[in-house]
Amino acid sequence: MRYQLTQLIQGLSKEEVRIFKIHSSRFNQKGKEKKLLLLFDYIRKEKYDEYDDKLLVKVFPDKNKNGYYRLKNRLIEEIEISLAQLHRKKDEESKIYHLLHLAKIFSYKVHYKQAANYLKEAEKIAIKLEHYEILNIIYKKFIELSRATSAINPNIYIEKRNQLFTQKAKVQHFEDVLAKVNHQLRRTNFSKSPDIHETLKKTLDALSLDQQLVESPKIQFFINRCVRDTLVQQKDFKLLANYLTETYKEFEQRKFFNRSTHEEKIIMISWLINALTKSNQFDKTKNYIELLSKVLKEFNGLFYDKYIWLLHQTTIITYTYTNQPDKAIQLLLKLLQDKSLETLYLYNIFVHVNLASLYYCKNDINQALTYLAAILFSDHYKKLSPEWQTNIAIFEIMLRLESADFQYASNRLSEINRKMLNKSSSDLKRKKCFTYILKKISKTPRPYKDKKILALIDDFITDSPEYEPGSNEVVNYKLWLESKILKQPYYPLMLKAFRQAD
Repeated sequence: MRYQLTQLIQGLSKEEVRIFKIHSSRFNQKGKEKKLLLLFDYIRKEKYDEYDDKLLVKVFPDKNKNGYYRLKNRLIEEIEISLAQLHRKKDEESKIYHLLHLAKIFSYKVHYKQAANYLKEAEKIAIKLEHYEILNIIYKKFIELSRATSAINPNIYIEKRNQLFTQKAKVQHFEDVLAKVNHQLRRTNFSKSPDIHETLKKTLDALSLDQQLVESPKIQFFINRCVRDTLVQQKDFKLLANYLTETYKEFEQRKFFNRSTHEEKIIMISWLINALTKSNQFDKTKNYIELLSKVLKEFNGLFYDKYIWLLHQTTIITYTYTNQPDKAIQLLLKLLQDKSLETLYLYNIFVHVNLASLYYCKNDINQALTYLAAILFSDHYKKLSPEWQTNIAIFEIMLRLESADFQYASNRLSEINRKMLNKSSSDLKRKKCFTYILKKISKTPRPYKDKKILALIDDFITDSPEYEPGSNEVVNYKLWLESKILKQPYYPLMLKAFRQAD
């Protein structure tokens, strides 16, 4: 895999670097071992990539390429060992694989009793997680072990394997139930229901399902996702917020949340904050943002790195739509100083684009362009999907028009239409209409007095959907055009449109 070592090192979190340093402290600081740590620090701190000839000379002044490649492979192996040791306790499924590995080691050592003990421990966790595929592997290992020692009765594990087939039939039934529930819930119009829980009960009763099965956490989490997706599709965020609030409390009371369902808990709180935001209930979001911050730290930060961006995102959205842009900017600038985020390119883009849009809302065009340029001229921009490259490029053109750089805007529009807008979809059709208007604006001395341009703008505004926060448009195209026609700042119009959308 090309650039495997570079990407591996640059993707390490602070904690992972710290653990690797502890792991590497066992090395004798001589010869290759010293070079190993030098190579690590050159790539991490000085941003060399592993194929840079200057890096080869730094580590091997005699340009020993074979020695360098061996050193690279050794470093990859040591980092992987360090990561495996750090993360094996974070996830119970990972612990099963660790126990299976230990069982295999003790089997090689002819310590069959110890091998069997590790397999028994792995079996307990797999049963708890209802991980039937791994259980099948564990029982296979027991049967293999029985061939080497009479202390293990293979009949026990043969019978257990047979029971797995019965369990598999139950799982198939479970999946059939999920399909029925999903189909029926999607047909239910929750928006017309005064009591969503009562509607749910009637829906499930009509399916004549086993009550014990319906009350299981797995089914309940699945139902929660089905209802959530249905209400999001209907854009009934107020009802969604009420439903998630009640359901979260119920799941807490029934003790559905534990280590194995911790990710479900994080996602549920995140969706609740999102629903409260989109239904303009910011008086309630603060408590749930604080709750999300607390929950992310549970179980030694099991999913902290994966979902911390959600916490920052929801906080910034709250500040933005409660007319506190300075607080949002302050938080983003703080995140920009966090060196651990430098290698997370999506996070980096999120911070810069939000800073650009917030400075635009404050009518500071130069600062907005500064932060946007940091993305446009970085390697991160090239990693984005064509859709998001287009969104950011259009935002840049809007800023250029604001700063009266008409020639640049015109040239950039031609480039976008040639490279990015050559496909057909409803979203691209909207972008093409908007960029066509921008092109006309860039080439007309007094565009907002021109009747043809005003007619194009009027048609675009009429055909545009109602304002919705969280769309892919960095700055809403409809509101931006309205701000020009009305000669009003964009940000107050956006806040007004958001309140009216509720």
